[in-house]
Amino acid sequence: MPPSPRAPMTVTPGSAFGAAWRRRLDASPREEAATAFGVGRGDALVVVVAHPDDETLAMGAALARMARDGVRVHVLVGSRGEAALDHVGAEAPGLGERRSAEMRAATRALGVASAEVLGLPDGSLGEHGDALRDAAESVVRAHGAARVATLWREDPHPDHRAVSVAAARAADRTGAGLIELGLWSSHWTDPTGVRATVVPLCSDLTSREARAAAIACYRSQTEPLLAGLEAVLPPAVLAFPHEYVVRP
Repeated sequence: MPPSPRAPMTVTPGSAFGAAWRRRLDASPREEAATAFGVGRGDALVVVVAHPDDETLAMGAALARMARDGVRVHVLVGSRGEAALDHVGAEAPGLGERRSAEMRAATRALGVASAEVLGLPDGSLGEHGDALRDAAESVVRAHGAARVATLWREDPHPDHRAVSVAAARAADRTGAGLIELGLWSSHWTDPTGVRATVVPLCSDLTSREARAAAIACYRSQTEPLLAGLEAVLPPAVLAFPHEYVVRP
């Protein structure tokens, strides 16, 4: 008999705590995005994240709704996401350029006013905190942003924590308000140990459709990059129903 084909290698661990997070967020009062972010028509919001797709996964529907309602959304991404396969010892040539192009398409789908990729090294953003802070501060000042949105300071991904610190420093230096959102915490962090307040965001059909269109732009993350590998983003991550603000 021929040997059984090998199962594709897992690139990203599954959602150990996804179901528990769903229960917690399902039981929490929801807020409209503009209320939670503290912005309204004519305001500018700067979003600071680590990798192309973070903006869509963490807050895509919220950004689409706010952009539709007249908020000027500007996205700043720290890295090109070129190291997505490093931890499994594989490499996809041109991945950083591909993900950057996907980010531009995704943010257009969300209605974002501008989007920029800094191109700092993926996987080591913590070593470039000053550059991140300075870039974020520059974008906030250029657009007169009222608020800065970023990832939760205790997100389990080290690059996400690095951009959170940099965004907080930029907000402090400019006087902008700071909003933090969960991402990988929904899958890798036990919610029973999270003492912060979590606020799920309301999500209308049009905004959810915009988010789905943005996710569809990220084929490098939703389809296998190489033979023998699973896609970078597991189905449970793509299907997670909540976007939520974390208030420490």
